[in-house]
Amino acid sequence: MSEKIAVLMSTFNGEKFIKEQIDSILNQKDVDFDLIIRDDGSSDNTCDIIREYKKKDTRVKFVESKPLGVGKSFMKLLAITKGYDYYSFADQDDVWHDDKLISAINMIKKQGVQERVLYCCNQNNVDENLNFISVRFPSNYKSPNKIAYIFNNFYAGCTMVINRKSHEVLVSN
Repeated sequence: MSEKIAVLMSTFNGEKFIKEQIDSILNQKDVDFDLIIRDDGSSDNTCDIIREYKKKDTRVKFVESKPLGVGKSFMKLLAITKGYDYYSFADQDDVWHDDKLISAINMIKKQGVQERVLYCCNQNNVDENLNFISVRFPSNYKSPNKIAYIFNNFYAGCTMVINRKSHEVLVSN
């Protein structure tokens, strides 16, 4: 795969789970990516953990800056990352399947859309030991209307992948 993906992660006091999440991102199969992490003012060991990963793996980039809040932190990450083919959003306390990114990219390509694209997927809910509990939305779930998908947090940011054209629209506003 010649396309490059920017995986964007905003952190805040995430030391409890961040190692597992970073490992799961670094173990993605069949994709070329950078993991760009912006800390939002952590007071625990989150930044030290990220710095260690940055030393070990050149794909890990670290931005230290003043706190903005989670939404503005992700917008800042979008603003400072340009030239990638795709952008994926990562939470600090998730763990990804090793084919998460390639599955998203393949699905986007399968649609054949050349304009702005937003890919989203379902989530597995797990306990603190990563034991499966359920999926966020069962396969027979139907939202009452299309507007609900957008405004009722139907899809979580950590499931989203956008293409370059979508990125350009988001950072131009």
